Amino acid sequence: MPAAEASFNISKVDSKEINEFPVPSFEAALQGRAAGVQVVQGSGMAGSGSILRVRGISSISAGGDPLYVIDGVPVTQDQFLL
Repeated sequence: MPAAEASFNISKVDSKEINEFPVPSFEAALQGRAAGVQVVQGSGMAGSGSILRVRGISSISAGGDPLYVIDGVPVTQDQFLL
């Protein structure tokens, strides 16, 4: 679906953009590059993961968890973190 025809926001971050700057994690690479995406540290403990929020804590009909699509395949956050 072309982005102009969608009734929702589509953000695409290209691998070239991610590789431009050294960052400690994939989540940090998304910060500031995808509209409405906020990266929040899960806790202060070493090795703890980050939480990605899309447009705040929750949306009208669902949670704030993002939909990851990698090479055209939808992936849940649990699968993505493996």
